[in-house]
Amino acid sequence: MAQAIDVLQQGLVANKLAKAVNTSEAATLLDEIVDADVVSELEAYVLSAAEGIENAEVTQFLAEVMDKVERKYNLLLEKAHAYNALLKDKSA
Repeated sequence: MAQAIDVLQQGLVANKLAKAVNTSEAATLLDEIVDADVVSELEAYVLSAAEGIENAEVTQFLAEVMDKVERKYNLLLEKAHAYNALLKDKSA
């Protein structure tokens, strides 16, 4: 019986936490990050900056950096989507 009460209390705490986080500014900011396409903006900026560079090594370096940024950003988006789904599931 004590274990059942502990489980229920943990569930209530988790639901309160999920609701608090879901209504916080952080959750709103996370939604904005997910909705924005900042990598495309960064890529456009880097490409425009690289137009004047004639050194192939520098251009290759910038392309590799952008590839890494895009991969890490995609992982961040996946985690953000999972986090948002978890919050919505907990608050329902």
